[in-house]
Amino acid sequence: MCQIERAKALLEVFRQGLQHYGERQTRTQLGDRSAYLGMSELARYGECPRAAVAAKLSQQHTSLETLLTLQRGHWFEDGIAGCFGELGLRLMRQVEIS
Repeated sequence: MCQIERAKALLEVFRQGLQHYGERQTRTQLGDRSAYLGMSELARYGECPRAAVAAKLSQQHTSLETLLTLQRGHWFEDGIAGCFGELGLRLMRQVEIS
């Protein structure tokens, strides 16, 4: 196997792992997202209803670039929460409105 193929294979393993990790973290923090609409889904519906419904109904292959962008936001949020927590300050991380 040539170096380029090996690099692509390694990136695909990383992409799959990152996707599974993100899905597990979402289930842990937000529960079963199939049972409700989140704020991002409501915002997307305001921009393009068809795209919002399609995204909600389909399980799609997400690119490594997209996964890294989304995960970077979560990692940043974790870091900010850790900083405030170290100072004894409370931070509301997720808000649920029924």
